[in-house]
Amino acid sequence: MKFDTIFTAVLLAAAAPAAATLTHAYEFSGSAVTDSVGTENGTLNGGATVSGGMLHLDGIDDSVGFGAYLVPTGGAAFSVFIRVDGQPDPGNHTEIVSQAFSGGGFYIGTAPGGGIRLTDAFTSTGVAYQSGTRDLLLTSGAGGIKFYIDGGLVFSNAGAAASAAGGSFTRFGQQFAPYAEFFRGDIDAIRIYDSVILPGDVAEPSGVPEPATWTLMIAGFGVAGVVGRRQRRRVRVPD
Repeated sequence: MKFDTIFTAVLLAAAAPAAATLTHAYEFSGSAVTDSVGTENGTLNGGATVSGGMLHLDGIDDSVGFGAYLVPTGGAAFSVFIRVDGQPDPGNHTEIVSQAFSGGGFYIGTAPGGGIRLTDAFTSTGVAYQSGTRDLLLTSGAGGIKFYIDGGLVFSNAGAAASAAGGSFTRFGQQFAPYAEFFRGDIDAIRIYDSVILPGDVAEPSGVPEPATWTLMIAGFGVAGVVGRRQRRRVRVPD
């Protein structure tokens, strides 16, 4: 393959948008829970606050409520990205995000002891919640469910995530009714997509590329330099 062909392929890979559509995005700018790409804004409940670009939850009575299901239901493919710094409750369940009802409910949260739970279909993943600021990505589609922490795949199963319609609309920081299961921590971003993505496909609503995209772009520039040098060496100097 010629170098110019490789260069073109790399640039196309860096510039091509992800096939998935970002349907809802919450970056917690200002003091409200605003959907920066959709129309589903949230309501702060309890003592939940937004400041410094984060949603602050105390694990006692704080949550955010919505008037719709943000995560696709009925078996449709989806991806949910969360950037969070939180603390599991060692004696209770906690939920970062949830919707629907017991038996078919969607949630990403923790069990007593700190193990991660991924919807009612996978209440015991064997994956421990990791302290510090983490990027969490849950995807569900025809290929089953996958869960990533900081870009690394830590759980997968051929089955799809539970995401039934009915029951409670989406909540941040609390389980669906009639449960509490409040989460304690700071959420930096929540983004929801209408299909399966990879960690490198996570898009910034502002249009600023994520690190994986920058890597591709830098690689493209490097190849461009190589191509330029090779082309200069091919130029013949007249006698």
